[in-house]
Amino acid sequence: MEIRVVVKTRSDLAAICKKIPTEWVTDKLMRTDVMFLRDEVDRAETIAAVPANPAVDRLVHVKGALIWNVSRKDYGKSRVPKMVGSSFYKNMTARNVNTTRKLLELMIST
Repeated sequence: MEIRVVVKTRSDLAAICKKIPTEWVTDKLMRTDVMFLRDEVDRAETIAAVPANPAVDRLVHVKGALIWNVSRKDYGKSRVPKMVGSSFYKNMTARNVNTTRKLLELMIST
């Protein structure tokens, strides 16, 4: 069975985490996900391929990832979850920002 993965080095992950606004977290008030991109879709124009509602979705591209932030109260207005099943979705893997920051912390401490 073929399984596609996205692998990031410690320096890749550090560069991604550096670009995430510090106030963007995943908690009761907001959701922030880091979508790690495969090379085929890793370009600034990728943001245009993501169905987003500019009134509620905040998207930031950084080499290797697309970072998405939305208020929990506005989650139902977001269009980003509609990308599930798209060709873009098949070329990425997502983790919440808390997990992403913890992974970097673990990589640094080893």
